[in-house]
Amino acid sequence: MIEHSDEDTEFITLRSDGLWKVMSNQEVYDCNADLEDAEEAAKNLIEEALTRGSMDDISCMVVAFL
Repeated sequence: MIEHSDEDTEFITLRSDGLWKVMSNQEVYDCNADLEDAEEAAKNLIEEALTRGSMDDISCMVVAFL
């Protein structure tokens, strides 16, 4: 069982090097702060990594706490 202990947490991301190398945690948050759909948020992050020229593998999963 997993307990959500921080009421301020809006979402978490699981991401590969292709995202880590081109975006900081703050940039990931800023990029998705207004999105409510986790799938759309993941797609948005992948597109942003590609826009920033990431040449590594890019995988991303967003878990939103709505």
